[in-house]
Amino acid sequence: MKLSIIQECDAPNGVRPPVSRYQELVREAIAAEEAGFSTYMVSEQHFNDTIATLSAPESFFGYLAAKTSAIRLRVGSFVMLSFNHPLRSAERAATLDVLSNGRFEIGTARSNNPQTLKTFGIDPNDTRTMWEESIQIIRGALTRENFEFDGRIWKIPPVTIMPRTVQLPHPPIHVSATSIETHFNAGRYGIGVMTGNSLPGGWDYLAEAMDSYKNGLAEVDVAGGRLTESRAALAAVAYCAPTEQAALNEASEVAGRFVGLIVQWYDQLSAASKDYKAFAGLRSVVDRKDGLPQLIDRSPYLTIGTPEFFLKRCRKLRDLGYNELICRIDGMSHEQHLATIKLLGKEVIPQIESW
Repeated sequence: MKLSIIQECDAPNGVRPPVSRYQELVREAIAAEEAGFSTYMVSEQHFNDTIATLSAPESFFGYLAAKTSAIRLRVGSFVMLSFNHPLRSAERAATLDVLSNGRFEIGTARSNNPQTLKTFGIDPNDTRTMWEESIQIIRGALTRENFEFDGRIWKIPPVTIMPRTVQLPHPPIHVSATSIETHFNAGRYGIGVMTGNSLPGGWDYLAEAMDSYKNGLAEVDVAGGRLTESRAALAAVAYCAPTEQAALNEASEVAGRFVGLIVQWYDQLSAASKDYKAFAGLRSVVDRKDGLPQLIDRSPYLTIGTPEFFLKRCRKLRDLGYNELICRIDGMSHEQHLATIKLLGKEVIPQIESW
């Protein structure tokens, strides 16, 4: 079992992030490496005023690769839509793998931001096909020197991308998944899965999602590529403090702000396309007004508590078949981020590494 960290340049107090916040992210990434976190992640996000403002992860990682030496670097995730041509994503991934000396990992997603889809002119009904073709193109372009492709979205003549990767045949590939179907497809393609919004379905959904992923693995075809059998769950708000009450008090604002925005996004997407129907149940869960402790108990999407609580949560995920908890430590003060990173590194990571 391992802990990873994801950040999105979330701005505390509802203001646009100053330039200094990017430098804080670098210092927090270095602290995560020192604390023993397995992987550092940033996501590709567009057109968010405050909560997720890191729109160019490949640029950020080019800088961070030179500041770190051991922690793995994963985009969580490249948005696999037509404005991100999969050949360009493959080229960027290969470049980052070279710069990090073989520490880079590819995360992919369809996008759950309706503003992104609208602004770039993407039909929500096309995103699944775009993602599926992108996975085939990225893997093929990274593993074959003379690659071509004939699909519904992209048609590519014989081409060789440069540079070639340090990791052979290619870096690990993952997908952010919020539906049972995507979990199955991740297994079938032989890529890692990162289970996203688990609040609507709770722990039962996580169990079903993992069963679906394993069923997909039974039909796996990596087509000459690398099998990435990685099973991660996302804690979209993760905060650790010495006492439960301190953790709840200090993280309640960012938890409410984050969940509120996600509810708005998912309402729009579930109404726009049946491919996002899994999102429809989130508002009913949040509107029950059960309170933050009940939402925390419902699934790992909100993981807020003491080191002992984090250990208990990691055991439960391990028993379901997961081997990674991705902690979004963001949206609070720089000092609070560093404190939770160091506390997890001292009290949690040494214990779970042997699981």
